[in-house]
Amino acid sequence: MRFLIAFLMLFIFNQVAFAKGVKAATVIESMATLSYSIGEKKELVKSNVSKIVVAQLIDLVVSWSDLDEVVVNSGEKFKILSFRVKNIGNGKDKISLLGNILKYKSDFLPKGVSIYIDENDNLNFDSKDRQKKSLELEADEEKMVYLVCDIEKKRDLKSSDKSYIALKAVSLTGGSGIKGKVHKNSGIDGVDAVDGLSGGVGEDVGILVYKDINLDIKKELNYDPKSGLITVLLHLSSSNSGSFKDVNVDDFIPKQTMLVDGSLMFDDRTISRCKSDIYKGSKRLSLDIGDIDSSQEHTITYKLKIKKG
Repeated sequence: MRFLIAFLMLFIFNQVAFAKGVKAATVIESMATLSYSIGEKKELVKSNVSKIVVAQLIDLVVSWSDLDEVVVNSGEKFKILSFRVKNIGNGKDKISLLGNILKYKSDFLPKGVSIYIDENDNLNFDSKDRQKKSLELEADEEKMVYLVCDIEKKRDLKSSDKSYIALKAVSLTGGSGIKGKVHKNSGIDGVDAVDGLSGGVGEDVGILVYKDINLDIKKELNYDPKSGLITVLLHLSSSNSGSFKDVNVDDFIPKQTMLVDGSLMFDDRTISRCKSDIYKGSKRLSLDIGDIDSSQEHTITYKLKIKKG
């Protein structure tokens, strides 16, 4: 008697390390066949159909996504650290979020750390983003999450002082922190949930760095003798990135010249907030620039006409 046994297995399944592409609560069927011969007679026998239900694998990844350390200055508001939170498990998961200043390694401590979710998925912090402490993600879905804080006004901050702030994401379906931990009947549709390689917890750390910034001004004059016009350029620059509040520039117009109406510009816009008076025989212009970002050079320009006679 000769037996030929053929096993036609549809899937091979391991509950902990199951392929993430198969969704949680998926029913997988498996059947074997047996063929044999007795003399000239051939027989084929089918086994029973065995079924298993895919457990929910819980896995999260958190990654700090700013290109570099975020520069801050004393007294600044709404400084932002950006993180990506991704569900790399195989089912929808509700996730708790926690922002935590690592006091043991930070040179200074920001205040008012809040968590915002990128609601409109434009990858930019804006007025449509909402403050929340949790979010829901489908399998393989990710969201941008922002940690927002204020920097206290301090005189003892030194350039290159740093603050380290962590974003921690914990699955509310599992999230024990232990790889392979099984949570009976807590997954989608009541299936078992299993904490994956991350233990159902993701975390990463962003860095704020304090840098001294000083706004500098340089003046340039370009004279055209044919037209009798002088173009004045005031260049504002800083060695480090940051922001400045309530910027005001005073400049003096020699008594031999007069301001050309409508020529006063800041970068590409007309300056309308301007006061003038007479100071030691020269006309003084007081230019109200307002708040500016020092990450790029800014230029104030205007024209003067030399008086005749």
